[in-house]
Amino acid sequence: MKKRFITILISVLLILTVVSPLAALDGGGQLDSNLSFGGREWFTDDFSGIFGLTEKLTGWFRTPLPLGTLSIEAGWTLNLSYGFVWPLSLTDAQVFSVRNTLNVDLLKYNLPLSIGDYTLDINIGRFAVADCTTMIFNQNMDGVYASMPFKLFSVSAGVGYTGLQNAKTTGVYGIAVSPSDSSIYSLAPGYVAILARGSAPSLVAGQSFDAEFDMFINCNTVEESDKLSRGFASISARGSIIPLLYYNAAFSFGFALGPDSKAGIMGKAGVSYYPDFLDSAITFTTMFATTGFLPFTDLPVSNDGRIGCSDLLKIALAYSMKPTDKWVLNTDLALLYASDEEASFGLDVFQANLSAAFQWFSDVSLSASSGLVIPVSDSSVSYFTGSVRAQISF
Repeated sequence: MKKRFITILISVLLILTVVSPLAALDGGGQLDSNLSFGGREWFTDDFSGIFGLTEKLTGWFRTPLPLGTLSIEAGWTLNLSYGFVWPLSLTDAQVFSVRNTLNVDLLKYNLPLSIGDYTLDINIGRFAVADCTTMIFNQNMDGVYASMPFKLFSVSAGVGYTGLQNAKTTGVYGIAVSPSDSSIYSLAPGYVAILARGSAPSLVAGQSFDAEFDMFINCNTVEESDKLSRGFASISARGSIIPLLYYNAAFSFGFALGPDSKAGIMGKAGVSYYPDFLDSAITFTTMFATTGFLPFTDLPVSNDGRIGCSDLLKIALAYSMKPTDKWVLNTDLALLYASDEEASFGLDVFQANLSAAFQWFSDVSLSASSGLVIPVSDSSVSYFTGSVRAQISF
């Protein structure tokens, strides 16, 4: 009788702690289809291009657990691509590839803890993190991140590891990793990330400020590793200048320690104007980074992926509008300056982007985009890309 009572008690506890929260399960998914085309060195004998079809199926769910909330998001991606050179010839060896990618984008346990009049918010697991400049570290991380807001400011800090991410979906700037097409999950370069930030939102007259220090300790043993640990001290500010006119600015000092130590600076600034016309926005931005500045996440700045956030000056003008509730149009033009093959700094490329998105139903959207690179220096080549995309949420 006693054993039966203990069994019943354990069963009830399991129902209360596991089954009951799962009854509040909230989940869904999305099917993303993308048909794309890209080509380099147009109107030359070296023209080459690629057709691609990408199908991505994503599922997510969120459920309350004791003391917190568990969130999971994972996806499977099938990519079919066909590379060719011009003129097409049946005797030439064209390249057809099939890539399958499995990725867990989110696996987070959120734990809010009340401490006096404040709440300490703790994330444990895999989650997305971005630094205050958005150009240094902007990706997923496995670890712990905690933040606590006070009346005038907030503080946050975290520690994690990057080497469990899928190298097919994220990369480290300056480290070339080539995952096999046959693998669905390849490990990215491993770094221990230490992050700390202080923020003062709307501190003075609607102006917000951030100060941040990020350190990435190299734990790589792979041949591709540059054996450099990277650190960054950054500040940023944003707010309103006058009604309808806003600014944002960020500055970072970066250093890399190792066999070939380096140091450099990066700065970015932008001004956005929101006229009372079709929900329009006009934005002017500029960004620069010296040769010794090595960001962490590989975030290409040029359309062809050749230029990253190092040894760069970018000047861009963008315009967006929403002519109806269902349509959003965007366009931007940019000049990119970089060092050419002779190591002289100058205008490298002119690039342009155009995109349109249509919200067909609440859970169905269609979009199209195109990008163009016009070479200016001898080290750059022409490039064009375009895509048509459909997303269905369920």
